[in-house]
Amino acid sequence: MRYSVLLPTRNGGKFLRNCIESVLGQDYDDFELVISDNANSDETPAIIREYAGHGRVKAIRLEEAVPVTDNWNAAYRASSGDYLLMMGDDDFLLPDYFQRMDAILERSGGADCVLYNGYSFVAPGSIAGDDRSFYSPHHFAFGPDMQREKLLSREEQLRIVHDMFRWTSRIPLNMQTTLVARSAAERIQGGFFQPPFPDHYALNALLLMGVRWVFSPDRLVVVGVSPKSFGHYVYSG
Repeated sequence: MRYSVLLPTRNGGKFLRNCIESVLGQDYDDFELVISDNANSDETPAIIREYAGHGRVKAIRLEEAVPVTDNWNAAYRASSGDYLLMMGDDDFLLPDYFQRMDAILERSGGADCVLYNGYSFVAPGSIAGDDRSFYSPHHFAFGPDMQREKLLSREEQLRIVHDMFRWTSRIPLNMQTTLVARSAAERIQGGFFQPPFPDHYALNALLLMGVRWVFSPDRLVVVGVSPKSFGHYVYSG
């Protein structure tokens, strides 16, 4: 299996089906979608059952709700792909993601991590109860040194981590915008995802480890914010 899309969900509700369809609608053969049902109590289990017969879907259910890191790790452990993509239940995978990723990996000589951009969409009601939706044509504003596709040098990787701990984020701290090779994830001591913020931990660990990172300015996903997602708390103060 080349790609595993990890989709841990906690009461994803009305957003979940849109995310699932964006993955399964890809015109590509060599991938799986791993859904981890974190003891959901809304319509999520019923939506997941709709895809029970789909050959690319692997669904697991946790009978008691667990913290976000444990849910992410449950999806990770159930996956088998050589490369891992984490999605939230309010995100959207743009068409031809895997073909475009194949091309980036080929040009880079098989990088361990591929960093890229996306779009942002904020659903109505997500920011302080505002009933409007919001959109951004770039999820993250990369600096002038990251405008073209390139391999990140060891020095660049360390500078990104150094600046992170000085409260300057030079890359998005979202797993949705980084594809990770399983071989690299398995090298992180103590496990791929660790609390309290599994995405922050994984990305900084991978930067510190000296694995091969490639950056692409391509926008390959839509990073969503909904009233139940972590972004809701960030943007609503």
